[in-house]
Amino acid sequence: MGNSYLDVLERIANALEQQNGIPIWEILINIIPWIGVIIPIVVLFIERGETKRPYVEVSFELVRSTMACLVIRNVGRVPAELKSMTFNDCFIQQLTPEKAEILKNKNKMNVTIFPNRYWVLSLDKNVFDVIKFENTKLEVTYTYSKIGKRKEYSDYTEIDFKEYKSFLVYLSEIDEFKNMAEKKLNDITTLCDNINKQMKA
Repeated sequence: MGNSYLDVLERIANALEQQNGIPIWEILINIIPWIGVIIPIVVLFIERGETKRPYVEVSFELVRSTMACLVIRNVGRVPAELKSMTFNDCFIQQLTPEKAEILKNKNKMNVTIFPNRYWVLSLDKNVFDVIKFENTKLEVTYTYSKIGKRKEYSDYTEIDFKEYKSFLVYLSEIDEFKNMAEKKLNDITTLCDNINKQMKA
């Protein structure tokens, strides 16, 4: 690609030399600084355009205890309008018929997500059940746009729940300890209340 630019510059320089009688090296010396000025300006315009568009991510997160949920998050600086979401059939057919039907009907949407906000889509399954599915890989294709604009951006993400198995076992053990600690705390609180009542009597 760099050689093609040099070829173009050389052709321009040759044409100018033939027309004006100025040597090629002198023309190139005059053109190169201008290119050095133009490139940063073009890059600046591209970067400015990219910051004025929404960026949406879809990820798996444990939002409600161990319920498998997809989090659709706007990580851009402008509001996004989620237009569609499609899921691979071989995964969603393993969900409840009602949830599978809901996910199939997400191909036309109009959901607004503001910057640094998210929308949660529950799969209505415990994540420990999902990792036992025959097909644990969920493929999500989604489109979104800036509010009120026609230009749509399309993205794709793949979530393999099997890869989270070891993390989930760890989280499950933490939940068990948390529940045990809460139960012990309740027992101690009840015991303290009983002791206080007996001391007052």
